[in-house]
This record gives sequence, C-alpha cells and structure tokens, in this order.
Amino acid sequence: MIPVTVVYHNVHSPRKVEEMARTVAGFGAKRFVISRALGSAAQEGVPKAQKICLEAGVELLFFQDLEEALKALSPDVTYMAEDAEHGGAKPLDFDAVVKEIEREREICFVFGSARPGLTKQELELGDEAVYVGTERNVGEVGAVAILLHELRKRLNQ
Repeated sequence: MIPVTVVYHNVHSPRKVEEMARTVAGFGAKRFVISRALGSAAQEGVPKAQKICLEAGVELLFFQDLEEALKALSPDVTYMAEDAEHGGAKPLDFDAVVKEIEREREICFVFGSARPGLTKQELELGDEAVYVGTERNVGEVGAVAILLHELRKRLNQ
C-alpha cells in the first residue's frame, strides 16, 4: 500500500471516476476521495468506484466539495496537482514526498477533472501547487499513474 490519499475533484464523467478509481486501486494507494462529483459521475461513477475500491482494499470517501474534504481529512501536507499552464508552479519533488511518508505524515494529492482542473481559489487550499511528471497536460489519470508509479518505485513496493 502507498500511504497517500488521492482526491479527485469536480468530475462530471462516470467513466473518468471509474478510470481514476482503477488507477488508484491498481497502484495500491491508501485512500481515494471524490469531491464534487456531478450528475452521472455521482449516480453511476461513484458506485463503480466503490466496488473497485472495496475489492482492492482501498478506502473510498465522498464529499460535496473540496474544502469539506480537506477539512475532514486534515492532512499534514496537501499537494494541488495541475499542469504548468493552469497553475502547477513547480515539478513535484518525489523524493521530498517519500521523506514525508517516511516521517509518517498524512499526505494528500488533489487532482481536478474539468479544465481548468482546479480554480485559482482551489489551488490556494493546498500547501503547494505542483505538476506531476511533465509541465504539459497529460490528463488527471495519467498524472495519478505517474505519481503512484514513482512513489511505489521509491518506496520499493
């Protein structure tokens, strides 16, 4: 298990919820949080994500908005993941994240769905606005896969 929480915010597509859940569960993150799922994403995507996470032993939580989720989770460090064009100020330092994990700090990564993924106000809710893997937009599922792969590799899992 990779001891991090992945938050997926502002999603409209049930398919994207399912893809993100499969990625988070497949790499073995500790927790998957969905905040502000709308329409069919909430009605169809969340139940599918619940099944995927349950089968993989990944904790799944659902919140109406991002502020509520972060307040309830109360992480020690929150990284807001966004491509450089939309607010990711610097590349994520994977080694620094591993050091935080080794110190048993609660780490949270927030990924937005609809473009722009996270608003300026939402980016300010975190400790750092970072891009994962590349400055370009590889999509949130791709960015989560890069994140979890790199952490898994560095944690020797």
